[in-house]
Amino acid sequence: VFDEFWDENPAWSPDGASLAFQTNRQGGVDIFHLDLLSGYQRNITADLGLDCFDPAWSPDGRWLAFTGAEQGEDHIYLLAVQTGAWHDLMALAADYSLEYNPTWSPDGHYLGFLSNQEGEAFNVYALEMASGVIHRATEGFDDHIAGPVWQP
Repeated sequence: VFDEFWDENPAWSPDGASLAFQTNRQGGVDIFHLDLLSGYQRNITADLGLDCFDPAWSPDGRWLAFTGAEQGEDHIYLLAVQTGAWHDLMALAADYSLEYNPTWSPDGHYLGFLSNQEGEAFNVYALEMASGVIHRATEGFDDHIAGPVWQP
């Protein structure tokens, strides 16, 4: 059965009490938060004016990193789950670069992502959350690279 709406890319909260997922239920692509106990759902990215993908919970459950797309530019954003405050983590990156598929390190000190910051090829990068320093972890990959996965 074909449905014009879709829900995909679910991310469990660290405490297992909720899910974040991307959906096109309201026109664009937004991230919804689902409380599993009550069943209550809310669009947590409706006010951003972006298409939002790839939700990733911080290990402490306070933050949700995601890819936000606007006019062909993909950047990594950070959303405070309780307050709804957000900001573009990659605002200082090269204008031409694309960043997507955020993944938190198990200790929450780094946020891994894919980017073409240094040219055409995509590589894995790690943003050190305390300092804001970005480290490149791979070199020389093409478009055939999957998102970063952290070793426990």
